[in-house]
Amino acid sequence: MAETADLAHHLLQANRAVEQVMLARLETVGIPGLRMGHLTLLRVLPPDAAVRVSDLAAAAGVTRQAITQLATELAAMGVVEVRVDETDRRARTVSYTEYGRSGYHLAMQAFSGIEVDLAASLGERRLTGLKRALHDVAAAAQHQLGD
Repeated sequence: MAETADLAHHLLQANRAVEQVMLARLETVGIPGLRMGHLTLLRVLPPDAAVRVSDLAAAAGVTRQAITQLATELAAMGVVEVRVDETDRRARTVSYTEYGRSGYHLAMQAFSGIEVDLAASLGERRLTGLKRALHDVAAAAQHQLGD
């Protein structure tokens, strides 16, 4: 059991470290003020579509209330806009603003630099193996859940 807890700890620490680098890179390319929680929404929001809050919540594995709060914060920063869904007036959609879409593209460029830097630190083969192993860990965990 301790080894599993150790694995979970290392996975969490690695995720947090990479997210901190992501936020620092975003700030350097002109997207300041984001925090780790915002990445929960931003990583599931496509650049060129309006998506219902409920669908974003399902994709992110969080509640609708959590996505609504993050969307409200990001809307105040000018990154996204929240609108009434025209097909169901009870629902809300979230989409990038022009500023947010521009930031998305800048972010993708900055994030590719993170992998380049990790490959330089770890070696291309180790990074490729790590990515493959992480994929396999996720698949094995999902299999244990019966999915």
